[in-house]
Amino acid sequence: MQPDLGTMGEQVARTGKAAEIAWTGRATMALLPTADLSAMQETLHLFSSRANARALFDAMDRAERGEGTIFSSVEDLQQRLGLGDE
Repeated sequence: MQPDLGTMGEQVARTGKAAEIAWTGRATMALLPTADLSAMQETLHLFSSRANARALFDAMDRAERGEGTIFSSVEDLQQRLGLGDE
């Protein structure tokens, strides 16, 4: 039996949870929200090298120790980094 992709797509959209698609005689696939796929791709990119991973874990360690700066908004962070509107 072939999966009903329309129904599965509606279910994924409604629940926000991935669904497995089992094709007879083929590899199982997943249908998931694009935001989840984007988040996974970003995470893979961030951890794509030891240097990136080390920097991220070091930053998390500093944050857990209470070191660093807390910004009240994204706009404040952008201003601090010089990324505001010009």
